[in-house]
Amino acid sequence: TDAEVATVCKALNSAPGVVEVDLSYNRIGDEGALAIAEMLRRNTAVQFISLAHNDIGPEGCRAIADALMLNMTVVGVNLRGNPIGEAGGTALATMLRGNNTIVSLDIGSCEISVRALLSLCLALTTHPALCSLKIDKPLLKQPQDMHTIVQHLSATLSQNQVLAELSMDHFGLGDDHIALLVPALVKNESLRVLSFAGNKLSMEGGSLVAKVLSRRLDIVSINLDGNAIDDDGAAAMAIVLRTHPAIERMCLRTNRIGDRGLAALAEGVRVSRSLRQLYLWGNRFESGAADAFHRVAKKLEALEDTDFELYNVDGTFMVCQRND
Repeated sequence: TDAEVATVCKALNSAPGVVEVDLSYNRIGDEGALAIAEMLRRNTAVQFISLAHNDIGPEGCRAIADALMLNMTVVGVNLRGNPIGEAGGTALATMLRGNNTIVSLDIGSCEISVRALLSLCLALTTHPALCSLKIDKPLLKQPQDMHTIVQHLSATLSQNQVLAELSMDHFGLGDDHIALLVPALVKNESLRVLSFAGNKLSMEGGSLVAKVLSRRLDIVSINLDGNAIDDDGAAAMAIVLRTHPAIERMCLRTNRIGDRGLAALAEGVRVSRSLRQLYLWGNRFESGAADAFHRVAKKLEALEDTDFELYNVDGTFMVCQRND
C-alpha cells in the first residue's frame, strides 16, 4: 500500500547496498509514487526499479519522472501496467531529454496516447543510452494515430543507433505499418531484439519481417506470436532460419501455420547453426509437421528451449505442448 511503500523508501535511503528494487504487483498509487520520487531524489545506490502493475497515475508518474531528471544512478525503469496516461508518458519523454543515463524503459500497457508516443520518438532521436524500449498496447483512439506513430517511429529508427531492443506487442500493427517500418529497420544498425506479438500481421507481414531479417544479419531474436502469418509467412521465416548467421530465438506461436509451413520450419531447424530457442505451440501440428520434426529430432533436442515435443503412439509421431 502507499503507507507501506513510504516506510520502504525511508529504509532504502539508509541501505546503500540495495541496487535493485522490485515493488511490482502491489497497490501503489500516486501517494506511494510521491514517496518513491522523494527517495529517488536522495538515493544514489538504486540502479533498477520495477513498479509494474500497480495503480500509479499521471500525477505519480510525473513525480517519478521529475525525480529521475536529477537522478543519474537509475538505469532501468519498469512502469508496465500502470495507468500513467498521456500526461505520464509525456513526462517520461521529457525526462529522457534531460537524463542521459536511462538504459531500459518499459511502459507497456500504460494507456499512453499518440502525443506521448510522439514525444518519446523525439527523445529517442538524440538519447545516447536507451537500449531497451517497450511500448506495448498503447491507447490509440483514432485510425490515423497508428499511421502517424509508425511514420515518426520510422524516422526515429533511421537516426537512432543505440536502441537494441524494441517491443511493440499488441500495438495494432498491420501489414501496411510493417511495410512503413521496413526501410528504417534495415537502415538501423543497433537493433538486435524485435517483438511484434499480438498484432494483425498476415503472411505478407510475416514475409516483410523475414525480409528485414535477411538484410539485418545481426538480429538475434524475433517475436511474432499471436499474429496470422500462415504457411507462406512461416516459409519465409524458415528461409531466415536456414540462412541467418545470428538468429537465436524465434517465436511464432498461434500464427495459423499448418503442415507446409511447419515442415519448412523443421528444415530450417535442421540447417540453422545459431538457433537456440524455438516457440511454435498453438499452430496446426498435424501428421506432416510431426514427421518433419521427427526427422530433425536430435537437432530439436539440442536446442536450449522449445514449447513443444514429440511423442510416439503405435508408430505414429505426434506433437504436444511442453510444460517443463
